[in-house]
Amino acid sequence: MSQRDSVSFRARSEDLSEREIEGAIVLLDERTWEYLHLNQTGAWLWKQLATDSRSCAELSELLLRQFDITSEQASIDATAFVGELQRRGLLVAEGG
Repeated sequence: MSQRDSVSFRARSEDLSEREIEGAIVLLDERTWEYLHLNQTGAWLWKQLATDSRSCAELSELLLRQFDITSEQASIDATAFVGELQRRGLLVAEGG
């Protein structure tokens, strides 16, 4: 179990603009003026993090329920997604 599995994250809402376009989301970090384009799966994950704090393990479970993928792929995808958002400073860690 990685540290990200025990820590919950939520999407940062301050200094961040988002626009949904045909199922995808474009985020603008107003602190760095960097854009991030999230495909439909990324947009779906982002919405999960915007509505509630979630751990990587919880995101992985949600992916399994929503999409036809293996538990290994769900875990890899959730961990990579959270890692990228953390690297960009778009998440707030809560607990763990």
